[in-house]
Amino acid sequence: ELQRQRPSVVLTQALCDVCAVSEELVRRVFGQEDAASVRIVSLQPGTLAEVGASFQAVAEACGGDARAARLEFERRLEQVRSITCGLGPPGRPSMLLLEWLGPP
Repeated sequence: ELQRQRPSVVLTQALCDVCAVSEELVRRVFGQEDAASVRIVSLQPGTLAEVGASFQAVAEACGGDARAARLEFERRLEQVRSITCGLGPPGRPSMLLLEWLGPP
């Protein structure tokens, strides 16, 4: 099915094999010849800085302006910082983000 779509770029992530198709599997699906014509971008951000770098990688892979993508990410991150920096207890929310405590 993937081969029929003939994508020039395939995005995947390497953080969790349960959550997304691995780069290795994508390469196997496309085979040796087709994999050479497809740009496979496997993302594995573990920090906010790496998320910003991921925006750059995706923009670059898709022919966009990688620097502009990174600057936009940083601009939005700064907006969040400016909104939340003035919040102190009890205004500052206490947050916990959980994703899959026990994947199947």
